[in-house]
Amino acid sequence: HPELLRLDSGFVSRKYSLETFPGHAAWLDWPWKLHRIEKDDENTIRFQLYNLEDDPMEEKVVIQENGDRFERMRNELEAWQASVVRSLNGEDYEDG
Repeated sequence: HPELLRLDSGFVSRKYSLETFPGHAAWLDWPWKLHRIEKDDENTIRFQLYNLEDDPMEEKVVIQENGDRFERMRNELEAWQASVVRSLNGEDYEDG
């Protein structure tokens, strides 16, 4: 229904920073799961990597044993987060 489309649907009134991604995010590449946890009060970021096949309850962080995998997944997560922010900033639109 064209009448339901908003005329300002491509208009972005607020821009978001590509420098920070507040809060908690997770990236899944089965059987691996990476958590990115930002503590607002401490302004720190910590990561947790789990092998869900071996540890479905996410009790043992395995970053030390899987450094290359951690770096790859962290880069993928951060690229996805930046992509989301660019979309929020209207860069997916012709006039954005």
